[in-house]
Amino acid sequence: MKQKEAEHSLSASLIEASPDTYRTQNAVNGKESHSFWWDDPKFNFLVSHVNDAIVLLNREGFQIYVSPVIEKITGFHPNELKRHFAELIHPDDIQMVAETWERGFGNPDTPIVVEYRHMHKKGGFVWLEASGTNYFDNPGIQAAVVTVRD
Repeated sequence: MKQKEAEHSLSASLIEASPDTYRTQNAVNGKESHSFWWDDPKFNFLVSHVNDAIVLLNREGFQIYVSPVIEKITGFHPNELKRHFAELIHPDDIQMVAETWERGFGNPDTPIVVEYRHMHKKGGFVWLEASGTNYFDNPGIQAAVVTVRD
């Protein structure tokens, strides 16, 4: 049984369900599950053991996945941050971040970097650096992939 589980984990591939939703498909037996690929235990283990937070954003700027490390940085549980990124940015930084976001939209596969103040759950703001890449046209991702550090 463990070998079959390993084969499933190793052979799971990403397939498009809709522009904002993904599911995994087991290449061994062709069965589909309706979970998000970022819910995979191996993926979560990896992103939980790095210093930078990983955030996936859809085309509209909503954070659709936020790695657990973000709680150490901002005090927010990842589920509390599944909203539009602009809701969490210091008012004085919103225009700069929005302009950077637009620049990234026009340059797929090209990393962009921005420093800004992000709301902290206990009040106030923390300075963060975000490095992101537009992978909206990549059928296996269809998201902006952003790493965030303090």
